[in-house]
Amino acid sequence: MYHDIKQAYTGGHTDVYQAYGENLKIYDVNSLYPSAMRNFNMPIGPINFFEGDLKYCYDHEKFGYFFVEVISPKYMERPLLQVRIKTKEGLRSIAPLGNWKMWINSEEMNELTKYGYNFNIIKGYLFKKANIFKDFIDSLYEIKKSSKKNDPMYLISKLLMNSLYGRFGMDINLPRNSIMNNETITEFINNKTLEIEDILDLENGKSIVVYKNTKNKNDNDISTESQVNISIAAAITAYSRIIMSKYLGDNTIKIWMTDTDSIVTDAILPTSNELGDWKLEKECKEMTFIAPKVYGGISNTGEEFTKVKGFVNNLPYAELKSLLNENTILELSHNKTYKNIVDSNIELKNQIYTLQITSSKRRIVFENGIFKFTKPYLVEDNEIVHSSE
Repeated sequence: MYHDIKQAYTGGHTDVYQAYGENLKIYDVNSLYPSAMRNFNMPIGPINFFEGDLKYCYDHEKFGYFFVEVISPKYMERPLLQVRIKTKEGLRSIAPLGNWKMWINSEEMNELTKYGYNFNIIKGYLFKKANIFKDFIDSLYEIKKSSKKNDPMYLISKLLMNSLYGRFGMDINLPRNSIMNNETITEFINNKTLEIEDILDLENGKSIVVYKNTKNKNDNDISTESQVNISIAAAITAYSRIIMSKYLGDNTIKIWMTDTDSIVTDAILPTSNELGDWKLEKECKEMTFIAPKVYGGISNTGEEFTKVKGFVNNLPYAELKSLLNENTILELSHNKTYKNIVDSNIELKNQIYTLQITSSKRRIVFENGIFKFTKPYLVEDNEIVHSSE
């Protein structure tokens, strides 16, 4: 059950739709995940497995996680349903068009039928439901609102609200560490019930071995020490996508980029300081979007800014903008820290960081050698076959 439901546990949309824009606004949702925790019912109680038609499950609410066949609308500029698909860059959560099979939260499934998605339910797990987080979130949000940003209580309340859902979603098969004599390592490696993740030679005849127990395919062999609840974690992220879908699925709003709880648009959205409402983060004269979490711009106050995931140095906006030209690649260098357990120190090493337009989540469209916009991929039977037109 854990491994089935975990497949429905994906994060928010992080997609680039348009490559360049002017007079744009960056909006964030006030505490997206906490607002989902506060306002929606969570799966609780006994769990019931079913196969086939739900109409025969008379004694249960049609609430839980379903394994379904999906047929998307024929075309959407911004598809709303994410699925994990194998791409050239590895396993990615993408929002494609087409048909595929997946595990999905029942409430997200019901919401997406409003946008033209069709679902054929094959099997699933049914839960009871209840709102279990309202008082918890209300108390913490009140502390956050009444505290100044430099007050420790502001940070503590924010961390407690935003990190709880991830605690429920932790991997039940956590890595273990053992220090052992080097002569016994070969026997340890040959143990077929173990998956070796790392071996660190301590240069004293002993090594630290990091490993997992591969018996986790059998639920009876799973350790319960981690005390997780994957159904709650997956529900929180599903509800958060439902909140965002009201905007991503609105074709009257032009959106350049989305990143989990934020969108960049030229529209004017209603804002407030209340939980779950929009807040205006920045207004910009122009912005450039190269890939998810790789963007920059010039604010209305004249401030230049860039954000490049994994790059620790500041990148000038003009250099980022140059990547809109087809086949342009930037080779940057930055210092990264590496822990050395043997010598008990931290080293700074210079590393080359290659930056270019990527198409791991959507297809890149160039016009006259300039990156203009993206299109969703088309998927058939859980494989990308070609790009949608």
